[in-house]
Amino acid sequence: MASGSLLKGSGLISVVSQNEKIPGVIFPGRFSWELKLSDIFAGKISVVILHARALAQPVYVSVSATKFTSSAIEARIPIGILQALGVPFSSLKIAGYADISLGPTKISAPSFLVKNAPLSVDEFDLKSIVYLQDRHTVGTPSNIGKYSISSNKKPSESLTVSVKSLAGPLIIEGDLKAANSQVFYNFKIKEDAESSIASSDLIKSLHGKYTGGIKLPFMLAEK
Repeated sequence: MASGSLLKGSGLISVVSQNEKIPGVIFPGRFSWELKLSDIFAGKISVVILHARALAQPVYVSVSATKFTSSAIEARIPIGILQALGVPFSSLKIAGYADISLGPTKISAPSFLVKNAPLSVDEFDLKSIVYLQDRHTVGTPSNIGKYSISSNKKPSESLTVSVKSLAGPLIIEGDLKAANSQVFYNFKIKEDAESSIASSDLIKSLHGKYTGGIKLPFMLAEK
């Protein structure tokens, strides 16, 4: 699935679940990369990543023993790759895509080489528009919603991701908050009674309030 060398090459990326019974999903198209040898002598690894279909511009990533940095990212991600993450995504027939705009990102740690080293998100600015479609319908998938996802993180703040509905019959609103090694989510999903788009079994099945927490494989440090 990969060609070239560690210094310069291309390959496919597969999204897989921890559940071995769920097959992986291959991201459409090939990613290519090029390693900058000059930065290795400065104690860091820098790589340029390109993808003709998903990335609007090259992405520059740099990793040292104590810091991860990334240039701004403009990307279009197919929603279908979430199927590999298992329930509830694997049980939903949802299509669509997400347009993602991620500003320059900086993440620090005492050492990325040490397992469970606490991470500090120094800079993080995310804006995304997500378009969802219902694949249960015959023929062309019907639209079920357009959503805004945003997050802005500064060193003195907790990492919060907010979701807000912009259009469509399925209203999703809520947020994710990360603290220490936990992510807490709180979402409310309901149907827009005033929408001109007809409801479906999928939309009706998603109604409800979703709250809970997920344990991360690392710890987020607060400054």
